[in-house]
Amino acid sequence: MVYKRPQKGFTLVEIIVVIAIIGLILPAMFSIVFTLLRLQIQISQLQRLKEVGDFVTNQMTYTIRTNAHKVDETCLSEAEFSLSLAGASESVMFRDRSDNCFGYYIKDNQLASISAVLNAPSYSQVLISNSDTDFPVTVNSEDSSLEKIETRLAKIKLSLSTIPRVSYLPTQTLTYQLFTYLRN
Repeated sequence: MVYKRPQKGFTLVEIIVVIAIIGLILPAMFSIVFTLLRLQIQISQLQRLKEVGDFVTNQMTYTIRTNAHKVDETCLSEAEFSLSLAGASESVMFRDRSDNCFGYYIKDNQLASISAVLNAPSYSQVLISNSDTDFPVTVNSEDSSLEKIETRLAKIKLSLSTIPRVSYLPTQTLTYQLFTYLRN
């Protein structure tokens, strides 16, 4: 009587079937992972944009409500502000209780503040520019407006966008609109 041992190992057909299954599953898994990573980057980009927009609009609202006495566009013609405001597409200027001018303007897709109180009359500080490190933020000049409605009310509309560093990411855009009433 001859005893036959069972053979160990896989047949060629079994190996080919396993390789084919792995070849079908791996691309699907990589595409899912890539899509999830891209969505995570977009969410991070939008979150950064919202943080910048919230910070700037809160800062503007606080400064205007606590310092502004009236909306005054005559500041635009004053000589000390003409250099900073040259080429600005939109601007809104205020007078404080000491009759000093301060305001905000949009120039070259950047939002900046200007004040005679903080430093020399030509003092200007960029609030939003595209020099951020992770997701640069710019102001859409065509969709943003800084305007006077009356001497006690200013309307500020900011349309902010991210500049994606890679071609497969879309541009994210948020629009903020505030009506800022001046305190007495």
